[in-house]
Amino acid sequence: MTLAGVQTVTGAKTFGTIGGPVGKFILAGSTSGSTILDASAVAGAGTVTLPTTGTLATLAGTEILTGKSIAATQITAGTFAVGTYSFAGSTNSDLGIVTTVDVNGGTIDGVTIGGAAAGAGTFTTLTANAASSLTLGTGSSAAGAVIFQNATNANTVTLQSGVTGTTYTLTLPTAVAATTGFVLTSTDAGVLSWAAQTGGVPTTITVADESTDATSFIAFFTAAFGDLAPKTAAGLTFDATTDTLTATAFSGPLTGNVTGDASGSAATVTGAAQTAITSLGTLTSLAVAGNVTVTGTLQSGAAAGTNGQLTLTGSTSGTGVIK
Repeated sequence: MTLAGVQTVTGAKTFGTIGGPVGKFILAGSTSGSTILDASAVAGAGTVTLPTTGTLATLAGTEILTGKSIAATQITAGTFAVGTYSFAGSTNSDLGIVTTVDVNGGTIDGVTIGGAAAGAGTFTTLTANAASSLTLGTGSSAAGAVIFQNATNANTVTLQSGVTGTTYTLTLPTAVAATTGFVLTSTDAGVLSWAAQTGGVPTTITVADESTDATSFIAFFTAAFGDLAPKTAAGLTFDATTDTLTATAFSGPLTGNVTGDASGSAATVTGAAQTAITSLGTLTSLAVAGNVTVTGTLQSGAAAGTNGQLTLTGSTSGTGVIK
């Protein structure tokens, strides 16, 4: 049956025979060609509700959806044409594999993207590919830093760049140290490697002549040998301007000239000749082997009312006393 021109069909009309030939509805084009509405050759019945206005999209070919929505369905394949798409209020459960993403705004888990100031975020894993680098800091007002959080408390460890005079690169070792106690060493190119620690206990130190310091402290050690820390004492000093060693006390034999007084229970004077002793003080006894030459007064008795005596021993035997 052919209907010419514009026809109005009211009520339900059946084309074809159920169980027989498939019914078709052919719409002739205004110039050429036609559009065929063909029922599917399957059991059961279906209903197609046409829109009140607009263009009806077909399954085959490329169609433009203007102001349309896809509810609770999946797009298994295809390409989105260039343009702006809004998915506001919707949740995308799986985007699959996205090869290229250009994010110029919006948020990712509440982190600002594309703003004038960098946003802060919390990530479980942050991976940069082999061709990229991660730059931290502003390069002019803030140093870049990596902060490691503690697994058990709020303490952190921060690695931060210092104020460098030039740009350089440190290359990490390719494996962990082979032995406990190894330290990191570097080449002049910044290549790091593990090496045994050396120079922990120096066998020699470099010293310089000092002749202008009036107060220097003498270093000493708490044992005669071993790996010991040097120490000083406030009571033992050296004046380099006069080569004078000063201490609160001296103990032991003393050889050479003494400036000042020598005192103590062991103040014994030894030597072949003592020509500069001006006073002996008070002696409980004095034994002289040899001649005694007196150029002044030889007095026996310390004061009036006391008796003193001088005992003379003969060359062979016998003694004499002068009181």
